Amino acid sequence: MPVVIDANGGAGVPIGSSAADSGTHAAVQANLIEANGGLGIDLAPSGAANCSSPPPGPNDYVQCPVIATATTTKVTGHACAGCLIEIYLAAAAPDDQGHGEAAALLTTTTTTAAANGTWTAALRPGQLSAGASVTATATSPASFQQAAESSEFSRNVAIT
Repeated sequence: MPVVIDANGGAGVPIGSSAADSGTHAAVQANLIEANGGLGIDLAPSGAANCSSPPPGPNDYVQCPVIATATTTKVTGHACAGCLIEIYLAAAAPDDQGHGEAAALLTTTTTTAAANGTWTAALRPGQLSAGASVTATATSPASFQQAAESSEFSRNVAIT
């Protein structure tokens, strides 16, 4: 059963206390994160979407996945190589930077091993209708030396 992270005054899940906090490694997976006062998942510094900041930093600034297409039958995009992608029904309206929060986990997939890993995730028939929006997170694989790390939510993309 997913954890519900709802109605916090700030970020739903803040990770790290500053951009220099490179010792923070946290995976945030399969949670329902919505109606928070800040970003759904916020890699420090607080309040700014860190989808293109280079490491080091909290969660090594795992890049947000990029959703290329979203239809009623599939969602495609690219993200970090070998990463787990979680696709969510986006909650209500995006934040002021266009990034969503998660009302419901729809499906998961894994990117290719290529440097800019591509992915395709099938949706069940009738799972979503046109006009709904999706968002996604990327979680890097854990290794012997480091825990898995999750990105912030991607930009919302409307289903066509």
